[in-house]
Amino acid sequence: MDELLLLLNESTEKEISLESIKSHPVGGWSNINLHGFTSSYQVIIKLPVLQNFFETNPYEDEYIHSLALYRENLSPDPIEYGVLKDRFGTPFFIRKYVEGRIYKRVDSIPKQSLRTLKNSLNRFSNVTIEDLAEFPRASDYLLHLFDQFEKSIENIGTIPTHLRGYISRYQKAILEFLGELGDYPKWNRLVMHSDLHEGNIVFIESNVQLLDVGDICRGNPLYDLAYMYSQGDGPIADYSTFPGLDEIQQKELEKLIPLALLSLITWTLTRLVDIHCGIVIKPLMTPEIVKSLESYLLMKFQQFDTRTKIVHC
Repeated sequence: MDELLLLLNESTEKEISLESIKSHPVGGWSNINLHGFTSSYQVIIKLPVLQNFFETNPYEDEYIHSLALYRENLSPDPIEYGVLKDRFGTPFFIRKYVEGRIYKRVDSIPKQSLRTLKNSLNRFSNVTIEDLAEFPRASDYLLHLFDQFEKSIENIGTIPTHLRGYISRYQKAILEFLGELGDYPKWNRLVMHSDLHEGNIVFIESNVQLLDVGDICRGNPLYDLAYMYSQGDGPIADYSTFPGLDEIQQKELEKLIPLALLSLITWTLTRLVDIHCGIVIKPLMTPEIVKSLESYLLMKFQQFDTRTKIVHC
């Protein structure tokens, strides 16, 4: 940690002057989140889990989005993003640490807190942020996910048989579900988070702070609820408890759950490919983690198969 502390202080332009960093990460699968301290405030330092060279800084959008949301009291204060002066030019993002309540499971969030979340998400969906990606239809968003995955496997060479089987099953599910999405209504192009889960929601009294906002876009905020209730390591949670959903919205949310499941499958399969390629940091490449990811992947495949039968029967 001393070497990282030195690198960060050398690489930041705003003279943050970090004094210490805790050695244990604060959650997160897509990034390493470290708890840091200055003389006057606490911060979260985000670093990528992938060990490779980055053509662009993946945290630039998160900084821009966080700044707009911070002004609306919807996200912590972003401090700086940049690259470390190491051999990889490792990107980093630093934001203020916020003290609040993060629930371990979506079905453990009490009703009053869900009402707080609903009010904050309503404000969030109408925030003005320039140059956000727009997805007029669910099919556009699905193609975006699929394109990201296809790019990630373009040059990986030989793929193990079991991983090829997962990829083939995924590609077949995408193509079949695209045919079903033609009848879905157009999206309202309001702001959606794209990765909304309990770990990205900090409850602070009568307000909510949203984390990991790098992938927000314009689409359909109901997708965020479908994702939030689908992403857990277990059965799909009961979304009917979310306050304020009328019958039409509940039916639309139900139809978006297979799309949310495909998004979760996309992420998990991409991580398994990254591990196979050896570009994930060693602590996240253990056999136990691979086994856990494969178990989660198969569970989401099964839920997708079940849900598509329910939605389209």
